[in-house]
Amino acid sequence: MPRYAYERLSAQDQSFLAFESRNVHMHVAATQIYEAGDLATPGGGVDFAKYKRAIEAVLHLVPRYRQKLKWIPFENRAVWVDDRHFNLD
Repeated sequence: MPRYAYERLSAQDQSFLAFESRNVHMHVAATQIYEAGDLATPGGGVDFAKYKRAIEAVLHLVPRYRQKLKWIPFENRAVWVDDRHFNLD
């Protein structure tokens, strides 16, 4: 028999997901502006390869970033599961 690993959503996440609809958006968003610092290129852009390497170096510390939602049949709720096809690109 297959073994499944999953993590339930928090009560708050589950309620946000349950109440969201086409006309009611329950997500939260923000915009932030940063200075490029060490990631700046001579032309004024951002060195995305260097940025990607930095993300890859710490990605193992935040498993949630490599997961996705999966709906449980007949229970009308979602759980977090590891995304086997996760690709940082």
